[in-house]
Amino acid sequence: AGTPTIEVGDAIVEVNGRSGYDQILERLMSDAELRMRLRRPRRLIFKAGKPRPPLDTLRFPEDGFAYTKSSWMEVTRVDRIYKANGSAGGAEMYRALAEADEVELEVFRYAPADLPLKSTAEKREMFLRKASMSVWEDCDADQRAIDALMNRIGNVQQWACSTKERVLQELRSMIFMNRPQLLEAFTINDRADSYLICEGAASDWRGTVTPKRWAMVMSTTLGTPEGFPWGDLLPYLCEVQEDGDIAYVRFLMRFHNPLSRWLIGQWCEAALDQVVTRLKLSHGAEFDLLDVDGLGKLSYAGLKPFFRKHLFKQEPNTKKETRARELQYFALFSAMDKGDMAGSVTRQEFVRALNKRKTMTAKVCLRGHKLSEGHLPWWQGRMDRRQCDDCSRQIRRRIRRRWCDRCEFDLCHECAESREVHDSKCAEQSKNKGQRKIVQWHMVDKVLQILCASHADLWSVFFPAGLEDRSAACITQEHFVPIVGDLLDGDRRSAEDFFELLKDYLRDVRGWQMLVDSVTASAVVECLRVDDSIVAPPAPQKSFHHQGSLVA
Repeated sequence: AGTPTIEVGDAIVEVNGRSGYDQILERLMSDAELRMRLRRPRRLIFKAGKPRPPLDTLRFPEDGFAYTKSSWMEVTRVDRIYKANGSAGGAEMYRALAEADEVELEVFRYAPADLPLKSTAEKREMFLRKASMSVWEDCDADQRAIDALMNRIGNVQQWACSTKERVLQELRSMIFMNRPQLLEAFTINDRADSYLICEGAASDWRGTVTPKRWAMVMSTTLGTPEGFPWGDLLPYLCEVQEDGDIAYVRFLMRFHNPLSRWLIGQWCEAALDQVVTRLKLSHGAEFDLLDVDGLGKLSYAGLKPFFRKHLFKQEPNTKKETRARELQYFALFSAMDKGDMAGSVTRQEFVRALNKRKTMTAKVCLRGHKLSEGHLPWWQGRMDRRQCDDCSRQIRRRIRRRWCDRCEFDLCHECAESREVHDSKCAEQSKNKGQRKIVQWHMVDKVLQILCASHADLWSVFFPAGLEDRSAACITQEHFVPIVGDLLDGDRRSAEDFFELLKDYLRDVRGWQMLVDSVTASAVVECLRVDDSIVAPPAPQKSFHHQGSLVA
């Protein structure tokens, strides 16, 4: 028997003894000979007229196969819809299902006929049973910290702003804490709109949504009650473009915490230094491998597998770990999408973010091109002399070297080895810095989560009795540590580290000279507050008392 033909719809289960997406992809890229185990689906034909169930339960991912998370007519969640009325691809299938009176579905069914399918509720119960202990420990710890904070403040809080500004501050905190989920939801809805607007662009997206779609995503993702006035609040939270749409990445990047952004930015730089040392292909080739649709750009969801493979060895086990991981993905995506914030990372942005890293000086030229290594081809180097761009010594033709023909860049063997040593040292330094910064970021993020969840006024947190002159107030380490220590499960050592971190931020970013062991209260509040980068923080108004939290 000859080699079996791989058909559309075949699932690659195993390659050279390895299973799982990342390991299969690695084997396909590196192994010269492949032994694959496939699962061939049954091809089923379903016919249906109108009325049909709504299309909201169907999903159209980038590969063009539609699927459902529960069931849709006779299609189950383990099926994939390959064609609708003979048309394949997300846009065409969507159009056929939405408009045609009669549809014929060609469906791939991967599950055996006698396999009992667990319901979503049963699968969720199994997952919760496995993760319940760690999840509940996390929830209990947060609730204890919130209870301790509210006991310290008491029932009366002093808001130094109007009720309107207080409501907007709560909304900024909600958006800030859920930016990864909002970005993914916006991109999915952007794609869904593109199916109807752009002919033949099934996987494309524009980076914008309509105000109506924006309000719908905000409501469903943040879980606000029915009738919550997102449409009325839109002018206070985001800017509408001239064409009437909203650039959702630019909207999400408005809301930030300065201390958290400073730390996660440093971690991103260290993480990208680590990523480039683990890549086997050129940076452009790595992008092309990810860009399966050939659009020349990658979405947030399209970049996550790349970072997952090269940065994170283990999957998160708890809800809090999953949330933290999503925030790290979001930060890395934002670090690459620095230019137009169009909701995508282009090939140029991807390559630029990875080129010229300090851990790659022995492998790329000054412009980021990958260096060739070895002896010159027989036709090169006979008419002209080559000099090392580091030591300026002539490189004899028969000597091994590294070079870039496009830039006429050359390195002798000795200088290349010296750069390798330098790169190894930089990689170790980046690794240590990244580990240190992510620990600090986790600490800051935990405090921010509790402060946002408690809806507490930051001035009341540190001065429950109130202040007559807030501009002159200072917070010493002795004042700071017990309060923040309660937010960190009683860990006073971490609270002391937090205080030193505040001082480092104010010294490095704001240029403050710390001559005494105290920080102005306004600076502490600024470092713990979620800000809107477009709307300046409001000027303090006359304090008034408000019973309980503003937003329940």
